[in-house]
Amino acid sequence: MIAPLDVFRIDNRQVSSWIAKTTSLLDAIEIVKKRGPGRYLIFSEKSECRRLYEVKDDGHVAFKQREWNPQGKSSPQSPKDHPGFF
Repeated sequence: MIAPLDVFRIDNRQVSSWIAKTTSLLDAIEIVKKRGPGRYLIFSEKSECRRLYEVKDDGHVAFKQREWNPQGKSSPQSPKDHPGFF
């Protein structure tokens, strides 16, 4: 993913809060790991790539989906096809 990256918390299939801005995917994954169990969205401002990760109860971070959208449908070819998202 191309930096800068924004990290968001996902609750009930919606972005609930912005957590941090970082310069690498590795740093973003460390941030979500420290926040604890739950789902997180990592978003690249430059490429508009969105990736969904889940932190398990045991602290493991699982990659869930490359392109995520709040409606839960399969992703279109371009993230720009999500009008109003971000």
